[in-house]
Formats: sequence, structure tokens, C-alpha cells
Amino acid sequence: ELIVERHDRIKLVELNLEAAKQAKEQMKPNLARDYLAFATRIAPEEIWVDCQDLVFELHKEQAEIEYINGNWQHSQVLVKFSIDRARNAIERASFENILVAQYTLAAQYDRAIELGQKSLQSLNIDFSTNRGLDFWKNELANPEVQKAILSSENWQEAQKMADSREKIAMKILRNLESPTAFVEPRLFVATIATMLKLS
Repeated sequence: ELIVERHDRIKLVELNLEAAKQAKEQMKPNLARDYLAFATRIAPEEIWVDCQDLVFELHKEQAEIEYINGNWQHSQVLVKFSIDRARNAIERASFENILVAQYTLAAQYDRAIELGQKSLQSLNIDFSTNRGLDFWKNELANPEVQKAILSSENWQEAQKMADSREKIAMKILRNLESPTAFVEPRLFVATIATMLKLS
């Protein structure tokens, strides 16, 4: 607690945020939560105004870690707080995606699909669920889409997309696979076709 300099505090926040991400990848969510709690505690007050990208990442990681640790209620509070303060559609969709995953795990498939559709629409992603099953079957038969299906590297490349809008859209679509499969085959086919068109 002897860290006084603002720059040093921000650097420590960044280091603890990175350590939390690594702990999450190593399946150590409790450790990740400790890193994030420390980062929040030492953050200078000005960080909430001067370093908004860092604050966004910090809140997103906290919401995900609370959700992974089974603290869904706290996670949802963090998510809804952050959605209200999102600066753009991509930030808002990033937090909504956490809710989509939570609704899916709670078997609230209709809520997951409704929120996923809303998020994709805000990102200007064409996910027209009012189209019939034949339309999406034809989409999957499209030569370009077939080429994407046959490409084993395609799914890996999707993770490296430079477009943040498409990255978060792919995450939302992946989280919609299970609920749409349970609720309506047409929506499931639409989800897969949209993912392939984006990849």
C-alpha cells in the first residue's frame, strides 16, 4: 500500500489484470479473482476517467471470473453496471455475451437467444432469424461457405480477426449454438451459417 505514484499504480493494475487472464487460462479462477481484487483496490481514482479501455477490460474480466466461480448474481450486477456505461456497441455486446452464456447454462434458452439476437443486431451482423430453413440450407450450400467448412484452419483464423466487431459477434454466435439447437433447428442452422460467413 506504499505505492503512491499514479503511473506505478496503473502499471500494477495492468500487470495484475494480465496475471488474472493467465490464471483464468490455467483454470485457476480463485487466483484470478485475487489478482483482479488487488488491481481494483490499488487503482487510482483517475483511472475511471483517464484509462477507460483498461477499466473496460478490468470489469469484463471481473464479471467473467465471478461467473466462472459460480457467483452469478455478483457477475450479473457487474455486467449490468458495465452495459449501462459502455461507450459503444462492441463494449456493450462484450458484456451482453457474458449474460448469453449465463442464460444458456441456466437453461434460459429463450432469454439467451433474445439477447444474442439483440447484440448481433447492434453490431450490424446479419442474423435474420425470420428467414426460413430453406434459406439457411442454401446459404450452407454456397460454394464460398462450403470452402470455409472444408478449411481446417478456418476456425482458428476466426479467432485472429482484426475486426473487434466480428470477434465479439463470433463469441456471441458460439454461445448461441446450444440454445438454438434446443429451441429451434432453423435458428441453429442460421447460427452456424452466420458463423461461417463471418469466418
